[in-house]
Amino acid sequence: LNVRGILLKGGESKTVVADAEVEFRVEDEENTVLYQEKVKTSEFGVASMAWKIPENVKLGQYRIRVKNQSQDEGNYVGYQSVKISRYDLPNFAVNAKALKAYYLPAENKAEVEVSADYLFGKPVTKGKVRIVREEERSWNYKEQKYDISEGESHEGKTDENGKYTAKFDLKEDHEDLKDSDYSKFRDLSFTAYFTDLTTNRTEQRRFDVRVTKEPIHVYFIGRENGYHANLPINAYLSAFYADGAPCQCEVELKGREDDSDEKFTTILKTKTNSLGGGRLSFMRPKFEDLDDDLDIKIIARDKNGLQGTYADDEDDSYYNKDINFEEDSKLEITTEKTIYKP
Repeated sequence: LNVRGILLKGGESKTVVADAEVEFRVEDEENTVLYQEKVKTSEFGVASMAWKIPENVKLGQYRIRVKNQSQDEGNYVGYQSVKISRYDLPNFAVNAKALKAYYLPAENKAEVEVSADYLFGKPVTKGKVRIVREEERSWNYKEQKYDISEGESHEGKTDENGKYTAKFDLKEDHEDLKDSDYSKFRDLSFTAYFTDLTTNRTEQRRFDVRVTKEPIHVYFIGRENGYHANLPINAYLSAFYADGAPCQCEVELKGREDDSDEKFTTILKTKTNSLGGGRLSFMRPKFEDLDDDLDIKIIARDKNGLQGTYADDEDDSYYNKDINFEEDSKLEITTEKTIYKP
């Protein structure tokens, strides 16, 4: 296990600390120190160590902690967690996936397909499959095994093509996601166990099934410390399909006075590029009070009619977002280019 770090002065400083003594420690889940080594940082503030992992080491999570010995109290200045596991060469590889990349609220059944291939490429034609929904999965360090809480499960034999399919109910998952004020989507964990009936050897594959509120996810990237009410608002947005692919789409930005019962009115229309990114530049609508913030709603639509929303209203409270303004004097300077060539 090779570890390397760089020692910096405290706070927000980016100044490196050279020729300082630091101590690396490797600890297991029971806080037992299995290895420690003192080294000095280089002229660039870099320190490193290497731990030869024992053959009989227990599997699980290990902590690497670093002390700055040059300080009077020897405070811990670095921390990293790593997982140690054992690789066993499988007899065959299991393929498991949902037949759709994501499932919308009206889609309450997820169809899952499982198959397997020998390492030389030939499919496993005679197999028994068990697919389980994992509600919870955690590593038991003392017993050296996973503790798994299982939900819905299906099992059966593969067909003549070596495939097995099963349908899982998603209705409750959609209901839970609908009640969430934050999440746009949720990944459900599954495990497929495939037993080769010719050798009775079992291999497994973990995979996810995604449920989502909308087919397009829209994100707003603005300034955290607020804008000046009389200066341009420059912000960005990104749009992705629910499977993570970038979405090139038409975008409409709407706004209204914060905590107002008035309808949203269109501020601007724009497009995202091929990477799903777009820029928003506009002036704040005229409100009576300079302290009033701006509630925003962003609607994204692609050429196929799919839609995603970033909004602040009762139906979409998990998107709750407004743009804050401040009255402090401010000077803003812009250039016509971001980068200037020689």
